[in-house]
Amino acid sequence: MLCCSTINYAQFNSPWTTNTSNSAQSGYVGVGTSPTANMNTVKPRYNFQVHGVADYNYNGAQTSIMEDSSSQGNGNYQKNYVFPINFGKTARIGITNSVTGIGENDGGLIMMAQKNLSFSNRENGNLTISIPRATMKFDNSSGRVSIGGVSSGNEYGKFNVYTSDNGMSIRVNNALKYALRLKVSTDNNNVIEAYGSDNSVPNFQVTGGGNVYARRYITTLNPFPDYVFQPDYKLRTFAELRTFINTHKHLPNMPTATEVDENGADIGEINRLLVEKVEELTLYVLELEERLSAAESNDTNNESLQKRIEKLEELILELSK
Repeated sequence: MLCCSTINYAQFNSPWTTNTSNSAQSGYVGVGTSPTANMNTVKPRYNFQVHGVADYNYNGAQTSIMEDSSSQGNGNYQKNYVFPINFGKTARIGITNSVTGIGENDGGLIMMAQKNLSFSNRENGNLTISIPRATMKFDNSSGRVSIGGVSSGNEYGKFNVYTSDNGMSIRVNNALKYALRLKVSTDNNNVIEAYGSDNSVPNFQVTGGGNVYARRYITTLNPFPDYVFQPDYKLRTFAELRTFINTHKHLPNMPTATEVDENGADIGEINRLLVEKVEELTLYVLELEERLSAAESNDTNNESLQKRIEKLEELILELSK
């Protein structure tokens, strides 16, 4: 039901002349206004002004409510109700034509209800908001909103941006808030998919459960652990390394299991530390190789000495005959 004001004026004022009274608001058109203001009306303040002075009651709104049909409280089901809605003090402008019809639910609507402003197309058509260099289209057939292009194909979502510029930029000034929040129905669903020139195979995926799939992972290892091979690098002795491991139960410079459980692990930093340990291990291997060579050399010298002793013993036996 449409409820209208009992006081409703439409006014047109001719262009201003020296004989025009200021109270007539020359050149303005008003609906719900009056050429001279009184306790119930106001003067028009725009070239065309629609001033709402009465509540707008709409009886055709359908609302879905979850109801419980069991005494235990676990028999929820959805039921649709039609309730009248009072939008409060409202000004409405309807735009219709011979195709849309002229009813309350026909055509387009610009409505100011209380402090809420809305633009809507009541028909099964589209709604477009545009300026010369930017267009936003609400596509009724696909149920999508597009900026800079037309939505089509299964690669598009409910909101699409097609542009030669950056697609989207989000900046949050509150340190306690996030820039982008994504949620899917199960942990196995992807919350992010990235495609390259091959638009059929994703190159990067992140699931709701936190799994990340990618073709390559590039990180900056700073500093790269070649410092291990510098002359001033202090490599622990075998005894020092053994004591550290027995005491702390982890390798030097590496995080503990407790720290990783509590804070996670920085993949880039872990990779840097792993390279550091590999380079240290290489130095230990080289040191062991030197020790082994020295031991083998000692074994060779001992064998030569043993042969000389055996020859001397043979000579002594010959001389003693």
